[in-house]
Amino acid sequence: DKVYDVTSFLNEHPGGPMIITEVSGYDVTKEFIENNHTNTAKTMLEKYQIGVVDLSSEKIARKKAGTNFVPIILALVLFFGAIAAYLKFLA
Repeated sequence: DKVYDVTSFLNEHPGGPMIITEVSGYDVTKEFIENNHTNTAKTMLEKYQIGVVDLSSEKIARKKAGTNFVPIILALVLFFGAIAAYLKFLA
């Protein structure tokens, strides 16, 4: 339920800044735990905490439960683009 601003840490992140920026604004508690972050990393978070989320907020609850559709949309665009190119090739 904590909110962190890790902007100043982005370039220091061992996995690179993209890993963090791709999930900014989302609850990534599960991912943080699953990636076996060290105790040092967990302790570092304390200095980046800027607030706490009110989980009773309907908008927050929807966003937390939502799905990131960008990869799905990108896959569909590539799929239909490939089909169009193939059909043009056959013509």
